[in-house]
Amino acid sequence: MRTLHVVLLVLLLVTLGLTPLTIGAESLSRPGAPPSAAAHETSAGYTTHPPQVGPGAIVNVTTFDPNIAADGQCSLIEAIVNANDDAATHADCLAGSGPDTIELPVGTYTLTLVNNVNSGGNGLPLVTSVITINGHGSTITRSTAAGTPAFRIANVVPGGDLTLNDLTISNGLLTTVSPAGGLRSWGALTLSHCIVENNSTAGNGGGISQGSGATLELNDTVVRHNHAGNWGGGITSSESNVAVNNSVIEENTVLGGGADGGGIFFRAASGSSVTMTLNHTRVLNNTAANGIGPSGGGVVAIVQPGGSAVLTINDSTIAGNQAQYGGGLMAGVNMGVPMGSLSVLVNRSTIDHNTASDPADVSADGGGIETYNATLTLANSTVSGNTVTAATYSSGGGIWMGGYADAYPSVLNLVNSTITGNSATGGGGGISNYLDAANASATVNAVNTIVAGNAAPAGGNCLAEGGTFTSSGYNLENTDTCQFDQPTDQPDTDPLLGPLANNGGPTATHALLMGSPAIDAASNAVCAAAPVSGVDQRGVSRPQGAVCDVGAFEFEGVPTALTSLDLQARSGAAVSGSGLLVLALLTAAVWGAWRAAQRTQRSRA
Repeated sequence: MRTLHVVLLVLLLVTLGLTPLTIGAESLSRPGAPPSAAAHETSAGYTTHPPQVGPGAIVNVTTFDPNIAADGQCSLIEAIVNANDDAATHADCLAGSGPDTIELPVGTYTLTLVNNVNSGGNGLPLVTSVITINGHGSTITRSTAAGTPAFRIANVVPGGDLTLNDLTISNGLLTTVSPAGGLRSWGALTLSHCIVENNSTAGNGGGISQGSGATLELNDTVVRHNHAGNWGGGITSSESNVAVNNSVIEENTVLGGGADGGGIFFRAASGSSVTMTLNHTRVLNNTAANGIGPSGGGVVAIVQPGGSAVLTINDSTIAGNQAQYGGGLMAGVNMGVPMGSLSVLVNRSTIDHNTASDPADVSADGGGIETYNATLTLANSTVSGNTVTAATYSSGGGIWMGGYADAYPSVLNLVNSTITGNSATGGGGGISNYLDAANASATVNAVNTIVAGNAAPAGGNCLAEGGTFTSSGYNLENTDTCQFDQPTDQPDTDPLLGPLANNGGPTATHALLMGSPAIDAASNAVCAAAPVSGVDQRGVSRPQGAVCDVGAFEFEGVPTALTSLDLQARSGAAVSGSGLLVLALLTAAVWGAWRAAQRTQRSRA
């Protein structure tokens, strides 16, 4: 094997005309927890408007003073009122006409007064119609001056539809348990290229809160440094649909009360069926702390009896978050009759370096993920470097799953995923599968998956705390604690993984090193089918050889003529067309021989 490596390096250097020096280095913590008393509020006390028609007006704001004044200047508040009314209610601004667009000159619009007292108070008029505000980089903020009353920035009521573009919303404040320090919506709310920061409420949704039947869409938006006293430091969504695309949810906190969902709290209650999707989104360094079993430092998805929800996480990262249960992600269904249902798909994503810890040092679990009474599928994904610390009960460094009596079965499906480098001070460094009662059900199903290099005093990689581990084959473990017992499984085998790094694609991965037994050792049928769908976590096609690879990463092999051209461009060395052809043929031949040798060695074993 070492000879092959030397041959490959010599071929590359000779053909490119390079020396080695020219190649540069480039709580809802347990089922049955009751909802907070602040969970349901009405949004009465506003004037509704009939559906709007027509092309809509473009209303240009001409002053940075947002307040109403008969001064010949169109202010932000006057513009919103006219847009709601489809009239020239304030003569300083153009009359609204259907779905209106408000244009802001670049600057800061500082709110100093409560405009209306709906649900705790708002600095801007209630949005009752279809309005788009183009900020062009502007900021709408509540004043920090002493004596400024407490109020959120804006409130979209049922039937209202607000779109914010290129705008910062900041410093909203509610000291009561009313939701949303920054933006509240019972209608439709869309943010593109926006920042929601430094907003706070004693209730739910420090940055954004949306109620029953609403819709929320975030595109290329940052939600950061917001705080809630109950649920959802960054965002709370209750009985409503959410789509978060190419966005960042970071350094938000929830402290006290229910204290769940440091970054995002997503809930389906009785009679509601809702969805939340995170695409190309990073949920970073959020905290849920000091409540009664605070859960979901990064994201919480919870379903109450009679509700149903689907959570999909694509090409995203959940990292550096902290809670007592489910440091990165918590997904569960509270028990009840009729029972609720929750389906979670984590696809081409990384959940890393989250922490589950208990300030009292008694109980914590699920450093990366906690799930119960739900179906969670981890496909083409990486769970790495997550930690659980507690003195009495510490379990599931990477993933903790619980099955409870009189509830839907708990199911964890692992497909072409990599679970490595996680730890717990008690048991189940990689995965812990807990069963609460004999008539409960908790099953981990694994195929094409690596579980290796995790650490705990009991069950370094996997711990069956009453639950069941089932292998569908083609799995790899460096010890033998996960019950990988099929002929195509490889227990007691080092997968030869590289460190968690940017290996291409939107999320960090553990590369398979040359010679890894995970190479060419997976099921092609599983790799081709959904949810893997013929690609790895980075989007690289599977298989690269005749057979696809185990885990989230597909090994691409030695440089091809195409990558050699890239090396040429970086080094400035000239390589002829014939030289590239020779390189491609030689490296392909050597690589094919190495792959064949690997398959022969495994078949003999």
